[in-house]
Amino acid sequence: MVVGDLNIHNPRSDPLRSFSSREITASPPYFAKAAEAWFALLNTRREYTRFSLAGKAHPSVIDLAFTNPLLLLMVKSWESSLPATGSDHIPIAIILASPSLTQNPTLPRWDDTNWETLAPIIRNFMIPLSLNTPPPKNYTNGSQSD
Repeated sequence: MVVGDLNIHNPRSDPLRSFSSREITASPPYFAKAAEAWFALLNTRREYTRFSLAGKAHPSVIDLAFTNPLLLLMVKSWESSLPATGSDHIPIAIILASPSLTQNPTLPRWDDTNWETLAPIIRNFMIPLSLNTPPPKNYTNGSQSD
């Protein structure tokens, strides 16, 4: 997970903000690098995490909050609902679900399967041999031998 306030603003994380030409050219390489590594933008768009203490600047969102696909499966929530800490940023709570607590995939319901209909299909099902796949060891001249 990459989380940081590096002042690399990007329209993907804050689409309502006005961006300078420097910001428009500086941020895309970071977002492109994250996309190349299959990292996903984690923060909620337009969910502000910085408010100017002087009240003159536009609120903004955290610049970088990415996670890889494996960790993304464990991200339960990303929120900025905690109270301010006295700085111009508010805390962000990222709650992860432990892999042991994630729901296991459901098992096939074999008892509900219509085996009468499937039996002939399964019996006649053949996987064609690929041209690159060598024949089985006991396969000779188009017939199998024991």
